[in-house]
Amino acid sequence: MVNDPKHIDENLFELNDIESVVIGSPFLMRHTLTQPGSLESMMRVLQNLNPCIVEIAKFETNHTSGIFPDRFSQAGNDDRIFFDMKIDEWRSIITSFGMIETELSSSALYRADLVAKHLESGKYCSCNMNRKSLVVNWKGIPIVSLSTWKSCEQRKPS
Repeated sequence: MVNDPKHIDENLFELNDIESVVIGSPFLMRHTLTQPGSLESMMRVLQNLNPCIVEIAKFETNHTSGIFPDRFSQAGNDDRIFFDMKIDEWRSIITSFGMIETELSSSALYRADLVAKHLESGKYCSCNMNRKSLVVNWKGIPIVSLSTWKSCEQRKPS
């Protein structure tokens, strides 16, 4: 497992022609925008690995809201500053690297909603789709999204 995008390298993977690559990226994307070149480096490795599917879970935040500048200045002395964006902003960035968003099934939405409703405070939690991505909301405010992506050129078995 790689925790820092700048440490992702194709040589970490030993693949043969009959293997398929699946990449899970829970909350890793938030590190890429604060470190120069990290996003480009990570996406270049992803493109070269040519995965069947890439799963991206991320926080849904709006750093243009009035509360963000205060939080940013409070975190200014911390060396781990994270930057999160809403799925629509990430969608345009990820597609610019030649990735195609894939559809999550209605079953995924149904199951996510069932899990949320079983939580003690589940009455405040809801799930919906934003185009092809699943979004979890707390009291109507998006807090987490899950999207799946594939490369434009899929690996072909030999």
